Amino acid sequence: MTTPISPSFPRRSGCFSHFHPVSRTVLALILAAGLTTLPLTAEAGQTVTIDDDVADSVYGNGDAADNGAAPGNDPHNLVNDPNANTVYSGGHQLDGSVFGGYANAGAGNADGNKVLLIDTEVGVDIFGGYSVESDADNNGVVISGGSILGNSSGTVHGGMAGGSAKKQLGRSFRRSRGI
Repeated sequence: MTTPISPSFPRRSGCFSHFHPVSRTVLALILAAGLTTLPLTAEAGQTVTIDDDVADSVYGNGDAADNGAAPGNDPHNLVNDPNANTVYSGGHQLDGSVFGGYANAGAGNADGNKVLLIDTEVGVDIFGGYSVESDADNNGVVISGGSILGNSSGTVHGGMAGGSAKKQLGRSFRRSRGI
């Protein structure tokens, strides 16, 4: 009796790992175009591009020069506008949560934020926009590849608003692989 032979193929770490970094950037821009139909309700905003693995949570309105970190790793210390921010990560591990925009108590709405994750591992939850007391409108999350690590609830929110009668509106996310 002969045993069938199965071919073995080399495994890749992510669905886009074989692309050149420039190709991944172009892919991110194409995916971002899918979120450009979100109406932005604020003039302010910034883009946080993750350039290394991050041990703490990432905030679109955090310190852009420090991978979106909150001052003192406490979101209550955030002073940047929680509207019209973008977080992009391609191929990194983010051990905390990811927030496109985070509005503290008294800071108002978290509107028009975007999170774009390509081949990224996230440790906890992902929020397009999060408001402690007010509304979270027109936020979005796009995920392609990667995973949410096993030590978390692994929840993805387009928008999350605190309080019992607050409005939360977010676009659904697209998943091409993983998560």
